[in-house]
Amino acid sequence: LQARIRAHLKMRGLSLQLADQARLASAGTLAAGLAHEVKNPLNAAVNAARVLQQGGSSRVSNERLMGVIIDALDRINGVISALDAHARPADGTDLAPCDVRQAVRSTLDLLEHKMKQIHVHEDYEVTGEVFAPARAFNQVLLNLVDNSVRSGASNIWIELRQVDKLVSVSVADDGPGVPPDAVHRIFDPFFTTRVEGEGTGLGLHLSRRIAQECGGELRYEPRPGGGARFVMEIPAMEQAA
Repeated sequence: LQARIRAHLKMRGLSLQLADQARLASAGTLAAGLAHEVKNPLNAAVNAARVLQQGGSSRVSNERLMGVIIDALDRINGVISALDAHARPADGTDLAPCDVRQAVRSTLDLLEHKMKQIHVHEDYEVTGEVFAPARAFNQVLLNLVDNSVRSGASNIWIELRQVDKLVSVSVADDGPGVPPDAVHRIFDPFFTTRVEGEGTGLGLHLSRRIAQECGGELRYEPRPGGGARFVMEIPAMEQAA
């Protein structure tokens, strides 16, 4: 029995290491893309501060410059907060009520720099929470939305619903969808349809496992009209307690 427990703990540890490696790899890629999102407002704040340092010109002008600095710092803070919400390792101890809308908003903020040419359609009917590790839940959303972005989609649809005792999160796009011969393998570990070097093949596998560990499920279905649709269902907070 002790040997089985030790083996289980070892496998659990390896699994968490893989999850953290995939999460950090994703965060590293995003951080590189977010550099200019921080650099632009930072430059605006620095330039405004230099004008103020030189004495400015009038009270109205100085107030306007202070507004530029505050707006720039708020933008930088938002970018860092969104990245922080996804980048920290999950250790399984952060189970807590998770605001679904806030998680979606954090994900969209983090990917905003990659979605300049994409129309995001948001349809939210859920106002409640699920009982899940917030960072792990955020990572699932990040994986799903980022997959849609990488597919070359022009439109992404995000829907939040409560169906019976479950909160349903749907992410759909009008990209090429999943090839029929790959549908049965997309949740397998290390399977990817991307070119070599552009994916670990762990994103969907870990996302489904996270959903299942929260008492839910993640499934794929073709989107009517073309594209892909992923649906994650997690027990609503009042049912998960």
